[in-house]
This record gives sequence, C-alpha cells and structure tokens, in this order.
Amino acid sequence: MSNKERCFPAIIRFENAGCIIWSQKYRRYYVLEKSIGEKIYQLLLADKMSISDVCKCIPELNEQFFDIGVDDTVRIIDNTKRTQRPFYAPLECYYDFTNKCNLRCDCCYNKKHLGHTTMEPAVISSIMTEMSELGIQRLYVAGGEPTIDVPALKAYIDTAYELGITTSMVTNGTLLTEDLCRYLLSRELVDISVSIDGYDEESSLLRRNDGKFKEAIEGVKMLVRLKKEMGNTISEICVKPIIDRYQDREFFEKMIELTMELGADKVKFANAERSLNHPLGYYSKDVDSYYKTIKMIADLQKEYKDKVVVTNVTNPCVGFGDIGIVGMKGCIGAQELIAINADGRITPCLMNHTVLGNYYDYGSMRNFFDNADSLSTYCNTIVNEECFDCKIYSTCRGGCQVRKIVQTGKIAGKDPICPIENNIALDGVIVPERGILTPVRVSHSL
Repeated sequence: MSNKERCFPAIIRFENAGCIIWSQKYRRYYVLEKSIGEKIYQLLLADKMSISDVCKCIPELNEQFFDIGVDDTVRIIDNTKRTQRPFYAPLECYYDFTNKCNLRCDCCYNKKHLGHTTMEPAVISSIMTEMSELGIQRLYVAGGEPTIDVPALKAYIDTAYELGITTSMVTNGTLLTEDLCRYLLSRELVDISVSIDGYDEESSLLRRNDGKFKEAIEGVKMLVRLKKEMGNTISEICVKPIIDRYQDREFFEKMIELTMELGADKVKFANAERSLNHPLGYYSKDVDSYYKTIKMIADLQKEYKDKVVVTNVTNPCVGFGDIGIVGMKGCIGAQELIAINADGRITPCLMNHTVLGNYYDYGSMRNFFDNADSLSTYCNTIVNEECFDCKIYSTCRGGCQVRKIVQTGKIAGKDPICPIENNIALDGVIVPERGILTPVRVSHSL
C-alpha cells in the first residue's frame, strides 16, 4: 500500500527560518519564497482560510501546491513564537537506537561510542511518534548496526510506516536474512544502503579489518533479488563505500562495476570521510587530493550516467547547489538536522559528538526543544561571520564542524578544505535555481 493510499497529509511548518512544506507525495521538504510564506501565514492562521481559498488569493501557488500534494487536508504547525532559534525542531533526524555492532572497523566514525546499548522498543516508538507530531518527517538510522537487534529495528520501522515518516537505513549487510530483507522491503524504506568498502575481499580489508566482505555482498544480492520479486518500486538498494583522499581511479571504477554487477540501484560516493578520530591538523594535509578525488567522481558520473546512478560529495565545486534553507547561518547540524544516539545523547549530527543534552534527562524531545539552552548556545557557536559574504556560502554554509574540531581542537575558523581558502577553481559551481517553491536538501557540507 502506498503513502497516497494510506492518506497521509502534507505538512506546512511555519518556522522563524521560513515556511517549510513537507510533501508526502514526493517525500521531501520545500521552502516557500519569503514574502509568499508571510502572506499565507496571515491567510491560514489569522484569517483562518483553507488551502483552496489561499490558492484563490495567490493563484501562482495553485498549480505548485496541487503538484506536491498540498490540499485542504494539510496539517499546519506554527513554531514562530516558540523559540528565538531559526527552527524550533529540525527537519531531519539521524536516530541511532542502538550502538551495538558485530564489527569493529578502524575507519568507523562512531567507534568510541560503540557498546551494548539499545533503546527499548517502547521508547523508540515514543520518540518516533513525537517526531511525527513535531513535523519531522525524514529520519535515518545507521548505528551501531541496526539489524543486530531486530525487535528494536521493527519498532523503529513499523512506527515510521504507520505514521508515514520517510526513513532509510545504512547497514553493514552482514546480518541480513531473507525474512529480514522481505520485511524491510515491505515497509517503504526509500533507501537501504549497504556499507561495502572495497571491490573485493583484499581491498575491503584495507578499511575494514573485520572483513565480512562476502556476507555483505550476499546481503546486497538478496535485497536486489527480493526487491524485484516483491515488485518494490520505492526502495533504492545502494552500495555505500567510505571515501577518502587516497583512493585511485581504479578503486572508483571497480566499485561502480561491482554495484552494476550486483544489480544495485546506486553507488553512493556522497559522504566524504569525516571523523573526530584523527590527530590535529589532519584535514588540512593534502587538500588537493580531496579535490582531485571529487573531480574524478564527477567525471565518472558522466561516463556511467546511462548505466547506474553515481553520487558525489556535496561540494559546490562539483555542482552541488543550496544546502538547507537559504539565509540560515552555520552548519545544518543542530539546526535543520539533529542526531539522537542509543544512550540518549542528542548531538548536532552523528559525526559531531558535541553533547547538546540527553533524551533521558528531558523525558521528551519536545521538552528538550523547549528548554535546552545548550542548543541555542551551540547554534551561536557555529555562526562564522567571516564566511557570510562568500559567493558560495549558500552551497557550503561554512563547512564541517567536525573538520574544524580536528583542525584546531575546537569549533573555530574555516573548514580546512574550504575551496576559497585553498584557491580551488570554481568552474564547477552552479547558480542554484530558486522559485516560489524550492526543494530543500539537508546535506552535510563539503
């Protein structure tokens, strides 16, 4: 049964940052042009108009609202008076309900927090329900390894399915069974990504000392086979390698060829390696290799465009456009995005371990958003005014806080791989297209 058949309404969220719309039809957020957003705020909340009447007053919205599934059933959330922050609650959340893992990979960004903790299924369902009430409609789970505790995983996915929350999962693929794959493919996950860090067992061992290459490959094969058998047209099966600055063209070509051989939908080179598990100054070394790597991926995207989907790092120099909401200052972490960890820690993202609070101390996410002074303090910390006048600011947002911490030991200065600071050619930068209704991409910078 599709989301449309299950009749989940679109959501309009009025935040200090603007008017944000969740389209259940397309499973994504859109932002309204500021003056239009202010106008419909008046019409919907002060004048108590319906969407149909609003579209009569603002005819240019009629076709666009119809296209993304906004109608009189829309759910309206007004957060403009709840906080001084741009957002009362984020748009998206990484929710890792377990920190258990059957592997211990040297490259894991979360290895210091891997352990033996999984949230109780009732707590998981409660948090998911609260997310839905707050209008947070896009959630991700990685871990730990989410398939290591199936009752917890089912609490997460079943609640998302029942509430119409769009979710996806990253797994190491080594614990997948046919029954579990059938279950996952029956629950409308938009993305099931399997972490495979090499094109054969030997290359995989360079980054994954625990191996399990064959098991991960079999997991992908099973997902691909069952997706076809079940007629699933929603879930993308993806191969997701770790990308660093020292892999050669052969590595990327063979990872693409492996993805095609497995029949997966996509190979995701989207997330450049970032971790706090490095010595000071690590990311400023050999910046040129980083840019050569993402240029190489861009070339491979063109070469393989008719064969398989290849994604690249979210860097403006290879054509990635706006990040988050235009006009926002600082990284998306703790603003458009937040992370909840298995032990209750609430952090800006999964890679940034700065603790903003603990779920168990507040008892609810709503209580956290109402009362966590640390959240506002952190958001003020990441506002880097020296970046504001940069011509590519909306496509970078000041860079990654994790890299800054590794560079200096604290959140300060510019991202060490900033293209402007490193005199990188900006030939690949595009002018983002913005309209009355613009899609929002909540993505990590650079």
